[in-house]
Amino acid sequence: MKTSTDFILTTHVGSLPRPKALEEKLLKQEMGVLSEEEAATMPAEVSDAVKWAVQRQRDMGITVIDDGEMSKLSVVRTFGTTRGVN
Repeated sequence: MKTSTDFILTTHVGSLPRPKALEEKLLKQEMGVLSEEEAATMPAEVSDAVKWAVQRQRDMGITVIDDGEMSKLSVVRTFGTTRGVN
């Protein structure tokens, strides 16, 4: 765990805005209508979006950085499909 005696560590909770094209593909994936061609490019698009989200957090001075939930359409939808979570 990260700690500091010099300043207050900061983070955020929840998803960061995704690129529109990636958001559309995530929605198509959830609906089961994502083409093979679109699916083939998603890993690179997610990776690029995560790199962008990490850099934005660094630029803003956030000290506890995450991936911004770029690979998920919605954390609510993800938890909603997880067994044992009500």
